[in-house]
Amino acid sequence: MLNRKAILWKPWRTSSKAEDKQAYKNYAVKCRNTFLAHQRDKELALINKNITGSFFRYVNNKISTFKDITVIKDVANDKLIYDRTEQAYVFNKHFTSIFTTDDGQLPKIDSNTDKLTFLNTIDFSVYNVHKILLSLKSK
Repeated sequence: MLNRKAILWKPWRTSSKAEDKQAYKNYAVKCRNTFLAHQRDKELALINKNITGSFFRYVNNKISTFKDITVIKDVANDKLIYDRTEQAYVFNKHFTSIFTTDDGQLPKIDSNTDKLTFLNTIDFSVYNVHKILLSLKSK
């Protein structure tokens, strides 16, 4: 299907005819719907197997994040950056351009309690901390 989609894309790009564009778009929708139906069927089959381990493995794989950035594009000079040091420089340049610098002034926050409420003593004794830590469940 993807080969057919690519075959339809080429004439549209070279000729810019409306009928070529429409043929490509129709087939692109068909490809997308077929792919989504395949994904749906795969997920339903996984659910119907009724094996929780497989289900949670699938979900965890879907929500996991990439641990590595392979390439980024520096918009300043329209260049692809592969080197980690240069990537860090590009990210730093971008984030410093969009964030504000700290002026050292804390914002005024209204208290949620009345003026007469105080915490006089908090006991962090070794015994209390040890007791709480022992009551926690390990993973």
